[in-house]
Amino acid sequence: MPQTLPQSRSYWLVAALGLCLAVGLLRVVPLLLHEPLIALANSYDEVRYTACFDLYPDRPGIADPTQNSPEAPYSHYAFAANPAPMCYWSSELVLQSAAAAIFHLQHALNGAASFSVRWIGALKFIALLILWCAFNGSFMRRGQPWSALANGLLLPLVFADPADTIYLNTFYAEWTALLCLYALLGLIVLYAGRSRTRHAFGLLAFAAFALALSKIQHLLLPLACAVVVLLIERLRTHAWSWQGCAILLGALLGLAVQGAQLRRDSPAIEAINHYNRADVTFTGLLPHARNPAATAQDLGLAPDCLRHIGKSAWQIGPWPDSECPQLANVTRARELATLAREPDCSRACGGTV
Repeated sequence: MPQTLPQSRSYWLVAALGLCLAVGLLRVVPLLLHEPLIALANSYDEVRYTACFDLYPDRPGIADPTQNSPEAPYSHYAFAANPAPMCYWSSELVLQSAAAAIFHLQHALNGAASFSVRWIGALKFIALLILWCAFNGSFMRRGQPWSALANGLLLPLVFADPADTIYLNTFYAEWTALLCLYALLGLIVLYAGRSRTRHAFGLLAFAAFALALSKIQHLLLPLACAVVVLLIERLRTHAWSWQGCAILLGALLGLAVQGAQLRRDSPAIEAINHYNRADVTFTGLLPHARNPAATAQDLGLAPDCLRHIGKSAWQIGPWPDSECPQLANVTRARELATLAREPDCSRACGGTV
């Protein structure tokens, strides 16, 4: 049965959480509303998601709405037709669909054709506040003041840090990934030692699925969380925890969707995989290999490709395969084999974009 906090203790806890909220808002709101816009994002990465809603940076005179630009991130977006949209599946699309709905409403009410990116920033921060308050309330109802206080401190100390909030006013998936990870870890703590219910099982599975679907880089993260939870409970009680099984189910479902996405036959996915191969090869593997020439040969690259070591895909050229045709030989299996042989590379590589 949930325990109720003594009234005297609940007063100081509410005051402490109120202080956490005030400090968090003081750190976040000025950045959200700052003029000019303060944000960090790659426009090509952003349109992977906004293309799902025919939404692109408001750049009059640009023929290709998906064209990347060093001027990104943009503060205003507009609806535009694109014969070859690159809709990229992600849990990021949930909040972006809400922003797109607001833009359509604005257009219907006042005829607006250009829309502020700050709407998505506000929606993302509101989503965090709702989750933060929900965890606080759950811990307090269960008589866990220290868990509530620890959760409360996350807002001013972690989520309000500019390293995180700089992604709010963007159509980027970083904040959504952070939100999904927070939801999953918070639910693990909340349901630790609790009896299984359908509601709890579903929430854990959904949080793991959303995290795996947030970004390609995180497709294995919920699976790792599931393994840790299962092993800890197995060592502690010699039983398999239902919490770990729920996370495992959601993680495997997310992994399956991401696997299907990586195999989609579309120019967008092909381009993403293409530039990822170039980045992993020339900025991750070869610069940190003990013998770059031998490693390049193992990857199936011609000696002439070595001149691109240290260059990102964008520095190599509009299409890196034209500068190093053998780059298509660098499969994920070869990358993994190289990482196994070259521990320095495994520490340097940042994974798939």
